[in-house]
Order: sequence, then C-alpha cells, then structure tokens
Amino acid sequence: MLFSLGRVEYLIFANGILTAFGGRVNKETFRQAQSYFLDHVGMSFYMFGQAKNPIIRFGGSPWFAMVSTLAGAEVNIHFGSYLRFQMGA
Repeated sequence: MLFSLGRVEYLIFANGILTAFGGRVNKETFRQAQSYFLDHVGMSFYMFGQAKNPIIRFGGSPWFAMVSTLAGAEVNIHFGSYLRFQMGA
C-alpha cells in the first residue's frame, strides 16, 4: 500500500520534480525528461517484481514462485505480440 501511494505522489508532482532538477530548459528537453521520468517510475515496479520472486522461493514456496514467473512471462508474450501487431508499436 505504501509503495503504490508513493508512486501516485511521484506522478502527481512529476512536473515540479522535473523543474527542480532543470528539466525545463526548453520544450524538447522537457518532453524527453517526461519520457525518461515515466520510464523511471515503471522501472521501480519491475525491480519490485524481480525482488519478490527470490523472497517467495526462499520463504518455502518454490511452486508459487515458479507459477508467478511463468504467468508474468505468458502475459509478456501475449501483450508484446498485441502491441507489436495490433497497435503497430
């Protein structure tokens, strides 16, 4: 819960954070800074997902860790195909 609340606040104050770190030099710089900022926010979710699997596995539930990894891979395969072929990304 605390993790997701921190991400929401991070997104709400994104423009202020970018301005404080010099992201408003010109329009192109600000556009690139916004793109990088959103990638950075997404990376924190990826890092959390990568950290939870060993914790679950060493906690005595290797089957659940394996199933969660395979479920993520399956979603990634299907969602990636959809983005590539249906949306033209």
